[in-house]
Amino acid sequence: MKHLLLVLTILGSIQAFADKVEDQSTEVEAEQMDVYDQKAIEQQAKKETAALEAQSKQLQAQMVQLQAESKNIGSRIEQQQAYYAKVAKLSKETSAQAAKLQAQRNALKTQLDTLRSKVSQSQNRLQSANELTKNLNGEIRTGTREKSQLEARFRTAEQKIQRSQQEIKRLRDRQRRLSEGNRVLQQKVATVEQRAHTADDRSLEDEM
Repeated sequence: MKHLLLVLTILGSIQAFADKVEDQSTEVEAEQMDVYDQKAIEQQAKKETAALEAQSKQLQAQMVQLQAESKNIGSRIEQQQAYYAKVAKLSKETSAQAAKLQAQRNALKTQLDTLRSKVSQSQNRLQSANELTKNLNGEIRTGTREKSQLEARFRTAEQKIQRSQQEIKRLRDRQRRLSEGNRVLQQKVATVEQRAHTADDRSLEDEM
């Protein structure tokens, strides 16, 4: 754009210079027609023509340079357009990849939130289970102590029962022996009493 403006400016300057030269040439010719002869006018015209040719060559050289620069700028524009197209394509692909990654991130975040919720629930259940385990262990220890005490009391009661049964057996044996002795003794007493009664009867008979 800058080079194009420069070219337009130079062309405008050339046109203005040519108009100025033409106007000056007309004025000079009018003046020289009055002051100088035809030969001086021709010499002056040759000098001005040479100057114009030199300026024209200079302008042509500048035009060639500007054309080369314009061509270079066009090449650079094409390169920039190709680079822009490449960058635009890469940007589009990157945007698509970013959108895909964003979707993956959202999905992973959802999974992570779900896992966090499950972990929290599991931790709560674990805490409840630990508390229940602690309570059950306490109850088991209490039950174990109570069982030990009951077993000890049971063994003591069993021992007492065995001793009582042994004592009862011993007393029954004693009672049975005593009963048998009393029975034998009763028989002996009865026999003796019978003999004593018989003896008394005989004594009475004898006295009579």
